[in-house]
Parts: sequence; C-alpha cells; structure tokens
Amino acid sequence: MTDGPSNDQIELNKNFLDGFHNWLYCICVVTFDLELGQALEATYPRNVDLSKQDISNICYLAFPDSNSGCMGDTQYTIRLETSGNEKCPKDYSEYNSKCAKHLQVDCSYFLGYVYFRQVKDITLPRGYLQKSVILLTFLPFTNLFSKICTAIAHEYFENGPDCFQNICSKIGEWPLPMPGSLINLNLLDQDFQLYVPTSADCTVSPSLALVGETKDSNIQTCIEDFNLFEVMQSLLSHIHLLWELVITSEPIVIMASSPAHCSSMVLALTR
Repeated sequence: MTDGPSNDQIELNKNFLDGFHNWLYCICVVTFDLELGQALEATYPRNVDLSKQDISNICYLAFPDSNSGCMGDTQYTIRLETSGNEKCPKDYSEYNSKCAKHLQVDCSYFLGYVYFRQVKDITLPRGYLQKSVILLTFLPFTNLFSKICTAIAHEYFENGPDCFQNICSKIGEWPLPMPGSLINLNLLDQDFQLYVPTSADCTVSPSLALVGETKDSNIQTCIEDFNLFEVMQSLLSHIHLLWELVITSEPIVIMASSPAHCSSMVLALTR
C-alpha cells in the first residue's frame, strides 16, 4: 500500500493545471483507425473533461475534408461548440473587459489549431501515417497558436509522446494573457512574443499590427490582428453581399484551394 499524494503535491499539480489552462484547454492527438476511422489517441493533460460529443466533433474536424489527398503537412483552424459553459477553466471577465472586441473569449466554443500529417509508411497496415495534433483553447490567438502548433507537432512527430510532459509543464509556467502588454513565452527553445490589442488600441488604430521584427531568429513576434483585407482581397467586389448574408444568418458554402485558405475565410466572415 502506497501513501497518497501530499497536500503540497496536490497544490503544485493544481497550480500547474491552472497555469496551463490560462492558455490551452488541452492538446489532442487524433489518428486514423482502420476499424473506427478518426479516433482520439490521447489528450494532454490526461485528466481533462471531454464529452462524447466533444470527442466526436474533434475527431470529425481533425482531418481536412478534401479530395486532394493533402499529402505532407497541412495546417488549419477549426471552431466547435462545447457541450457546456462549465468547461471554461478560467474567469476571463477581466481579459474580456480590456481586450479588443474581436479577441474576446466565448466559452461556448473551442478554437482548435490543427497540424495534420499524411505520409506513406509501409510499416502501417494502411500504408500511410494519418495523424493530427490539435491545440484546443478558448483564446482566439490565430497567429500565436498556429506557430506554437507547428513547433509542438514537429517535436511530437520527431520524438514521440514523451515530449508532452515538458511541453505542458512549460506552458503551465507562462504569464497570464493580459491585453496591452508584450508577453514573452518560451517553448521548445523558441521564444514567442505576443501583443494582445486593447479596445483603446483598436480605437486609435484599427489595423494595429506593429511591433518591430526581432533580429533573433529564435524569437517569433505574433501580433494578434487578423488581416481581413488580405484574406478577402479576391472577393472585395462581393463584400457587401457577403456582409448581408452573414448578418442575416444565411448559409454560405466556402470552397478553397487548401484547408488553410478555407478556415481563414471562415474566420474572416465570423469576425
């Protein structure tokens, strides 16, 4: 018979989880199973609460819906409804009161940043590796989490699942995501700099997207300012029609040359 964890260990574990959940809800790995199709292989941390409907939605959206085959690596963003607001692990009221409106948290929805890999692998029964790494979060930091998802997926595909202990621990040490200040985040020997615009920033400059490019190649500056004009440039002549369809909740079918372009257009329309 072994002793249970001490109060110090319980508190340390809670502090780690609170720090991690300030940024991510969990990291999911979804693989292709010959009998089940897309199946959830693991979540990190392991004790997160995902309902059967959550898991079904995550698995369904974990692989790109495309006839192209998407060989190699593909990245895109998904948005899915949670099974209940009680999943929100943090009170984001202070954050929402300070940040730009389009970056506010809605705990009714997960945002998922997906890194999908499909390559030939003769050691597998189907002859292909088909697997996705997904960062699930309530924070709409598209630039930041897309870069972080790339770094995490590369580490996982190169070194296997043992890397997630160190990854989750480092994220648990990150400072709070607070609008109006430059935030430095370290992960996998890379430094990410994030600036979350405040509502005042957007009043002064709606196109705020400037923090000087760093000379250090290991530092990536991620300014959270989704560029609507860049994404929708090819559709500017139809912009009024799209606006009318969105505000009247009419259905819109989006087809694009890649999952990344498709998900960027969806984000542009919903913002």
